[in-house]
Amino acid sequence: MQPIWAVGLMTGTVLDGNIDVALIRTDGERIADFGTYTLAPYSQSIRTLLEETLRQARVWNFTGPEPAIFREAEEALTRAPSAASPPAGYG
Repeated sequence: MQPIWAVGLMTGTVLDGNIDVALIRTDGERIADFGTYTLAPYSQSIRTLLEETLRQARVWNFTGPEPAIFREAEEALTRAPSAASPPAGYG
């Protein structure tokens, strides 16, 4: 198989406010080349949502039903990487 460029997206500590974006060229078994790397910041609306989610989590403290904001935050964090564009200069 000919190597292709693949983008990797991850977020570790969500409160750092960034999605890590990196490129590699691979045939699926070996890395042929490393591309560029960048950080794609979360929007201010997502940062605000995360701050409020944490505030509600501290109040909730695993008692009773989960706050509805948990689902909203999960959905926002699931969609956020699709807005992160690959770094310039690949391929």
